Amino acid sequence: MSAQADLDQALAGLHQHSTPKELGTVYEHGATLRQLAGATKRSNTWVLRKLREARTPMRPPGRPVHGRPPSTGQNQGDSATSSTVQRHVLSRRLVELRTHANLTQNQAARGIGVSLWKMVRAERPQGPRSLALLHELCTFYDTPPHVREDLARLWREGHVPEWWTAQGLRVPDDRQTALGLRADARHVYGWSDTLVPELAQTAAYARVIEASRGDEEPVDMAVAVLMAAQRRVRRRGIDQRYVLDEAVIRRGVGGAQVMADQLKGLRQMAVRGRLRVLAWDSGHIPPINGFELCFIPELGTALYKPHTQKISVPDPSDTPSLDSFRTTLTHLWEHAADATATTNLIDHARAQLLGAQAPDVHTTAS
Repeated sequence: MSAQADLDQALAGLHQHSTPKELGTVYEHGATLRQLAGATKRSNTWVLRKLREARTPMRPPGRPVHGRPPSTGQNQGDSATSSTVQRHVLSRRLVELRTHANLTQNQAARGIGVSLWKMVRAERPQGPRSLALLHELCTFYDTPPHVREDLARLWREGHVPEWWTAQGLRVPDDRQTALGLRADARHVYGWSDTLVPELAQTAAYARVIEASRGDEEPVDMAVAVLMAAQRRVRRRGIDQRYVLDEAVIRRGVGGAQVMADQLKGLRQMAVRGRLRVLAWDSGHIPPINGFELCFIPELGTALYKPHTQKISVPDPSDTPSLDSFRTTLTHLWEHAADATATTNLIDHARAQLLGAQAPDVHTTAS
């Protein structure tokens, strides 16, 4: 099990009444204050107080965790966290501060003398319109200096041009949130019953899909954005694992050569243990629509639905809403063909597409 998997498991074991010692142990394994706050559904201030009670040695600001470089505040590089993620983190932190103070949005708005709409907007991923408003909220909530500094950093980094803008790429407004969050996820685990997952598509395959959408956005630009996202994912070492319905590898999208090249890429993922195919003869009835679970540091798990291209980030208190998707994905992985059987299925589909002698297929579930 990887260090990140160990950390995820340790965080999952925390709750609202975790002891200072338990919190300190997970912190020393590399968890951040925000991760501990999300796991316990408490504020950062509460977590920090408990860590001090346990006499936990605190990491200096900016020190890397498990070898990951600290944020630079410049989102042009693939190692930096996207502005989209920073804005979502800031939104969550502001909601936590208000709820910790036992205030409604209306009460907080009256307390700082702004309209309810401004207060509502400040807690959305767009964030406060100005640093001045953020400072007013911090003063009203009586936040410690180090928390104010962290929130101000999130606000500034949330206003840095996105990585795709720095590369001269255009992304439609309605796709920016999903792209910004998914390309910065630590893990992306998904199920697809129709098409190859976007982050695993070849350029030629993606071109066919984008052309079929009939969007106003030029196909060349849409494909360039997707390829840039895939490069970012690879450079950041994101863990991708997918289960595909056998129909996905049998559907000849774009013609024989386009699909054969796509299958070649899927085969490489299968060999590395990152992809399995749910065979038609598995006896398992799969869900109709595909989905992806994306674990994003400091935010938790988000749910992405490819057929709508929308992503949702549940509040930490509402994470049980994702349990059914986790269970479904676990069952799909268990019933899908193992690495050897999946590569056999892909080889068989590719041979049929190219008119070659198709090998015998013997599928086995892991």
